[in-house]
Parts: sequence; structure tokens; C-alpha cells
Amino acid sequence: MFEYLAPFSHVIVTGPQRSGTVICAAMIANDLGYQFCPETRFGVHDVGLARMLLDKESNLVLQAPALCRLVHTLSAPDIAIVLMRRDIKDIIASEKRIGWYNSPQTKLELAKYGLEEGTIAKVKYQYWDRAQKDLVHNSFEVEYESLSGHLMWVPKEQRKDFTTRQYQLAEKEHASSNNSRGG
Repeated sequence: MFEYLAPFSHVIVTGPQRSGTVICAAMIANDLGYQFCPETRFGVHDVGLARMLLDKESNLVLQAPALCRLVHTLSAPDIAIVLMRRDIKDIIASEKRIGWYNSPQTKLELAKYGLEEGTIAKVKYQYWDRAQKDLVHNSFEVEYESLSGHLMWVPKEQRKDFTTRQYQLAEKEHASSNNSRGG
């Protein structure tokens, strides 16, 4: 599904939290045979550590929603930057489900954009569309719903109890479906 990203040595998947960055990054890593690098590996907000990983290692897919505002500073000719697009109402519903909506984390994200109030998903999409996308060498956008055709996709009814690391279940589902098909 993500073969078009194969020419790049690294892929960074960003966008609003709860937009599907985890599962998309895991899918891309799976499809390309790259190493999946969750945001926790570089301290979630540490752009310097993320840059060091990109310089030091090869074939990484970084999941980086908290670096969305700065992702253009990581742009390079050999790096693809993927922005996740998801309906803002669905993002808010997911934030509310996990207790992230209007939380201290949301306030921290808004502060990065010089704001005290607002819907962080809307703010991030506006910033990307108005300024940031043009600063990126290789920008791509993936619609959340388009991921449903991937073998690692987990149907909505099975995601009700997901927190922030749903890719682990998706990887298990993918492995078991491959085993049941003999692949």
C-alpha cells in the first residue's frame, strides 16, 4: 500500500494526536521493511533526539504527532513526511474516549502554536495547509479511512478499548491472519 514511499531512506508520520499516526507508521514500516520508531523512543517532544536518530540510523519510520509543528525542520531530500488526515469530529471523539480532550497535554500542544484555547487538530491542519507543507521537501497526506484496506487495519468495533498503542494489537492481528493463510 505504501510502496511509493520506498525511495526515501526515512518516513516521518505526523499530524494531530489521535489522527492515526501510530497505525499508519506501523503499516508503512511493515510494508517497506523499515524499523518502526514510536515517539516514545525520542522523548515524544525532543526534535533534537529525533534528528539524531534520523542521522544515525537508516530505514526508520518515525511516529511523531507531537513534533508536528516542527516537522519541516526535519525535512530533507531523502525523507518523506506524511501528514495524517482524519475528520476532526472523530479525532475529538477519540480524545474524549481516552481523556485527552482539554487535558494538560492538549494545552501543551496549543501552547506550541502560541494559543491557550482551540481545537488542536484544527490548529495543526491549518498550520500545515497555510505554511508548513510548502517548507517540506517530500510531503504526502494519508486519509485515515484509506488505511482500512491494509491487512493491519483493525475494524472500529474491535478498537473500542484502544489507548495510544493500538499498533501492537494490529501487528498481532496481521501475524495471525498471515498464519491462517499460510503466509
